[in-house]
Amino acid sequence: ADWVCSGSDQRGRHNLAVFYASCTLDCLFCQNWHFRAASPSHEAGLSAAALANAATDQTHCVCFFGGDPASQMPHALEAARRLAERGT
Repeated sequence: ADWVCSGSDQRGRHNLAVFYASCTLDCLFCQNWHFRAASPSHEAGLSAAALANAATDQTHCVCFFGGDPASQMPHALEAARRLAERGT
């Protein structure tokens, strides 16, 4: 974890970084323009349950990344709900 994250001083623990490959925006100078072609309903990926199960007792936090959240919102919320139920 970088210094801006509270996980940076959690020795022996790790963060789970989730990078979504989907975006509904069309920014002129986007460095990840190829994600606009990805579709969360057509691409292979992890289910919300599988993502939540990837977190272990050593996971300090889960960070979600990837463009405009609109196309990933249902998945991110479901994964976060499952993680919260487990206390992660």
